[in-house]
Amino acid sequence: MFFKDIVGHTKVINTLIQIIKENRISHSQLILGAEGVGKISLALAFSRFIQCENKQYYDNNKKGILADSCGYCQSCKQMDNYSHPDIHYVFPNASAKSTTSGENKSSLYLNEWREFLLENNSYISLNDWYSKLGFDNKQGIINVRDCEEIGENLNLKTHQSEYKIFIIWHIEKLFHAAAPKLLKNLEEPPEKTLFLLTTDNYDSVLPTIASRTQLIKLEKPSKDEISEYLINKYGIDSKTANEAASIADGNINKAVKIINDNEDTSKINEFIINWLRSCYLGYTTDRTIKGKNFQGLNSFNEEFSKFGREKQKKILRQTLKIIRNGLISSIESSLIKNVNSEEAAFLNNFSKVITIENIENIYTTLNDAVYHIERNANPKILFMDVSFKMNSFLKN
Repeated sequence: MFFKDIVGHTKVINTLIQIIKENRISHSQLILGAEGVGKISLALAFSRFIQCENKQYYDNNKKGILADSCGYCQSCKQMDNYSHPDIHYVFPNASAKSTTSGENKSSLYLNEWREFLLENNSYISLNDWYSKLGFDNKQGIINVRDCEEIGENLNLKTHQSEYKIFIIWHIEKLFHAAAPKLLKNLEEPPEKTLFLLTTDNYDSVLPTIASRTQLIKLEKPSKDEISEYLINKYGIDSKTANEAASIADGNINKAVKIINDNEDTSKINEFIINWLRSCYLGYTTDRTIKGKNFQGLNSFNEEFSKFGREKQKKILRQTLKIIRNGLISSIESSLIKNVNSEEAAFLNNFSKVITIENIENIYTTLNDAVYHIERNANPKILFMDVSFKMNSFLKN
């Protein structure tokens, strides 16, 4: 993450650059802002810039920033995958299957943490982090072992850089019993040590922690800033980007989820349309598979079984929606809105085989399939059975 990659916050970035240039860095800083505004992104870009061996200062920059990291020194290369030895990460964690109860601490999840940052371009949320680790309904904390490890790392010399940096994500999750250990380090840190703490909720941060930090407050990025980011980063059209940015209301994580969901829905619809065509014909329409027989349908069965349970349920529920649209289209096609030309053409033909007589059986079959997936039914057997039944319903 570079300063140039951050959505908005140009004034804050330039203030930080000036502070570094003048060697006035406060040793403990608390970055505050609503969910999805880029707090961790700023902490990462700030850390990269501090450690960069060849900082680039600009007379004129398109984004309006005064400087940025070079991107090619040893430190920057290590920050490309968040493996810089002098930058330490602390974040909410909990006991998981891979650890023995009571052993959990941030350092055990560093591989997952780095993957998580890279997968999401460092725009991340706490719920997605818990999902990544499979914590289900558990609530993560920053525990005593995390704070003890901070103390141990403080006593070690830096590996290569001038500064030793600790990024603590969601400091409000600090367990009360761990607070005294962290407080001591915040009060009397060794020279050239920097603590960067982030939080969505200032009121939930322990006052004794907050009072020992310098506050950096981030406002929500504008709709135009988020829209521009989505267009440049994900290559989507301006209309889609503007709609996502408007709905997201300053939350970049939410904006990205919206466009990913739209893309996923488009791919799911394509899968469903091809599958329903094949169900009607009794064989796959994929020309790479020879033979007009039920065995060809197995290609869809194999693909379906590779999806996770939630996506399998989403496919079946989306099929129900398409079936419903097919029935409505058979009555009055003008009532169907917000479908592309390919879907409209499919519904026009498909509506001819959706009738009052078979709709009840189709709905029952698809709803039953969702029910059985929730109860861990074998997806290959289940989906093939559904395919056979759909063929029977559509043909008759």
